[in-house]
This record gives sequence, structure tokens and C-alpha cells, in this order.
Amino acid sequence: MAAVLCQSIGSCIDFVCTAPCKLCGSSCSGGCKSCCGGLGSLCRTPLAAFVAVTFMIQLPVAVISVMELLTLLSCPTGSGWLAGMLVTAIAHMGTSVYVVGRVGNKLDETLRDRHTAWKRISYLLCRDIWVAIYIPIACFFAIWVVVGTVWQWQGKMGKSDGGADDDCSDELEYRVSIVLGLSWTYLFLSPMVLSCSLCCACCDSRDYAATDEEFAIAAMEGKGQQQ
Repeated sequence: MAAVLCQSIGSCIDFVCTAPCKLCGSSCSGGCKSCCGGLGSLCRTPLAAFVAVTFMIQLPVAVISVMELLTLLSCPTGSGWLAGMLVTAIAHMGTSVYVVGRVGNKLDETLRDRHTAWKRISYLLCRDIWVAIYIPIACFFAIWVVVGTVWQWQGKMGKSDGGADDDCSDELEYRVSIVLGLSWTYLFLSPMVLSCSLCCACCDSRDYAATDEEFAIAAMEGKGQQQ
């Protein structure tokens, strides 16, 4: 059952990833080819769905939060809360791309002896320093969403520095509501997508590590560039 589910998810991801390349046609330019190559390396990993969900939710959060940075001094509660969400959104997107890039990198020296996606992902989740830094940020994100929800219920988001509502626009509370909805969605959806991705990683038997010859060629090319 798990294998059938993984095949279905993989087929959908492959279609989304290869669609831009198919539109290029036979007269694909060099730039398009390099773009298609980048999409292919991203979509070949089981974490591609998790990265897609992260960007679909966190990118709007980052854009909306940036819009209110100019009102940080006059409306510190609402704009300050959005500033915190901007930091977590950047951390979510950056970490997802970092992990999927490491998993799909055949020439990663640290992951050289870890050939399957599951072994690579488990190593990064347990031993990678950047993932270790991200975990407290993820915990802060969950707490910050709850704090923002309480402040929204108490009507504090639209308050200015002096306690009045005059200095804060009505759009601030509206944008806070949008970010709250997206954040709660991500808080519940991302663990489910990540769990499915990890199940797919267990089903994935592909070899993600390069051969000794490929490592040797890469080392020679690196020495040549340094010289």
C-alpha cells in the first residue's frame, strides 16, 4: 500500500517538475536546460512535496510580513509579530531547500557512505548543525502562532504604541489574520506531509551517492580550478 501511495505522489511531482521542461520543446536553450536540470535534482528526492508545501504557504507569509515592516515603530504589536513570522518563514524555506539539496547531492562528501534517501535524511535530521539550529526556530514558530492568536483575540494587533487605534491601518489586522490562517495551516499540514515524505524515503531504493570514479573526477576538477 505504501509503495502504491509513493508511486502516485511521485508521478504527480514528476509531472509538475517536468511540465516547464516539456514546454521548452526540442529547441530548448542552454538556460532552460540548466533550469530543467535543477528542477530534476529537486524533484528526484522524496522531500520534494514537503518543499513545495513549504514554499506555497511560507512565501505568502514572508511577502505579507515584509509589507508591514515600515509600521514597526508605530504599531509594534502587530508589525512586531509579523516580523517574527518573517524570520520563521525564511528559516522554513531555507532549511527545506538546504535539506533537499544535501539529499540530492551525489557528490556530498559527508553523505558519501549513505546511499539511500532515508539514510541521508536521518543523518541530516539527527546530526547536521544547521538542522539543529532550525529546530528551536520551529519550536518558536509554533509558540509564536499561539501568541499571535491570543493577541488577535484580545484585539492587541491593531493597537499603536500609544494604545490607540488611530495610527494603525485596518489592513494590519487583515494581514495578521491571513498570516495566522496560513501559519495554522502549515503547523498542521507540514508534519503530515513530512511524515508521508519520510515514508516515501523508506520506499525509495535509489542510490543517491556517486561512485568512487565520480568522486575522483570531481576532486580532479576541483584541483584544476584551484590551480
